[in-house]
Amino acid sequence: MRKKIFGLIICSILPVSLMAQFKFERKNDSFAFEPAKKISFYSKTRFNRVEGLSLHAGLKFQPLKNDLIFKSELWYGASITAKEALRYQFSVEKDINIPSRLAVGVRFFDKIASADDWVNTDYENSLAGLFAHRDYRDWFGKKGFLGYLDLRIGETHTLRTEVSRIDYEILNILPNADWSLFSFAHDRKFAPNSMRHPFLNFAEGAETTFRLLGVFDKRDNPVFPTSGWLFEGIFEKTSGDFKTKGLFATLKYFRPLFGNQRLQAKIMLGSRTDATAAQHLMGLGGPGSLRGFEPKEFFGDRLLHGAVNYYFGGAVLQNLPLGFIPFWDTFSLGLFTDMGNAWFAGGPAYPSQLPANGNSYGLLDFSKFSTDAVHVSPGISLLIAEGLIRVDFAKQTDGRGGWQIYFHLLDKF
Repeated sequence: MRKKIFGLIICSILPVSLMAQFKFERKNDSFAFEPAKKISFYSKTRFNRVEGLSLHAGLKFQPLKNDLIFKSELWYGASITAKEALRYQFSVEKDINIPSRLAVGVRFFDKIASADDWVNTDYENSLAGLFAHRDYRDWFGKKGFLGYLDLRIGETHTLRTEVSRIDYEILNILPNADWSLFSFAHDRKFAPNSMRHPFLNFAEGAETTFRLLGVFDKRDNPVFPTSGWLFEGIFEKTSGDFKTKGLFATLKYFRPLFGNQRLQAKIMLGSRTDATAAQHLMGLGGPGSLRGFEPKEFFGDRLLHGAVNYYFGGAVLQNLPLGFIPFWDTFSLGLFTDMGNAWFAGGPAYPSQLPANGNSYGLLDFSKFSTDAVHVSPGISLLIAEGLIRVDFAKQTDGRGGWQIYFHLLDKF
């Protein structure tokens, strides 16, 4: 029970994504120990190699309970120039019961964002930067507005439409912040932006985006699921300076097994047509994807990824004579295997060969995919409190590179 309450509290303050390609803001019922306040303050301060320490202050004004919500948010990046440092987002949302809940909202923003939010949370990425001198995302600036309709169906399923207008801003390629808290990580350097593929550049320009999103959720618990399945699908079309179409789908499966052992599996598919700018492409490798490889080691306009996790609960570690270790009864082990690849529909040199009038590769054209090119990385997970904290140790199977170690909160999968 304590684990579930802690998880709900954390989820209530986790930042949500505005445009990550495999993730979108799904409006969930709020959880609190006391009635909602008319005025409340919050903070989502973060750290990354572009902003450095990004101080955040948010104000939520709710004059009518569960009906109308106003939010204003400010960010200040301590390591960027004064002209770029101050960012904002202002939003208003109205709930309508019809009888299913329909949320209608609009946002105006000028912020620094990433399309890689699906691989880890802001908290995980900030901790990696502060303690291990690692930033697992690429960043760009964007300014504009977004309007949305969010319909809850049967309390757990969601249909959502979004229309936005975005102006992209290219940020500094070299890291603005290059420090960490601990000396053992000082010999590392933050990667450039974008991190591994300098020939793939972020591009300035403006686009109008239409997105249709759906979630079908049959899990037994939205925070710590042990059984059921979840499907998320996103169709996206952009016009203006970037004329693309995108399709992104994720299927997750959860099943309890012997005792408190459990199985998790997922498969992800991503495809985008006519994409050459880095903000529209997909990377695979690192936390949340191929954990035995370097972050975003593979890149393209097509992506296939699968993962299987098997958690033993206390069936392994609790049989060892190590009870003298503090909190030993909360430790458990798991095994996992990640697999997949990201590539370009037109071949390795496709971005530089894109015709001016686009290409002929459809959203479902995966003809360049080959099972011989699938990358595999097995590993071991050490869990605390059944996944409130998890450390993954992964190794790729092709003999290159060493062990990769990643830290997660809330059993993110």
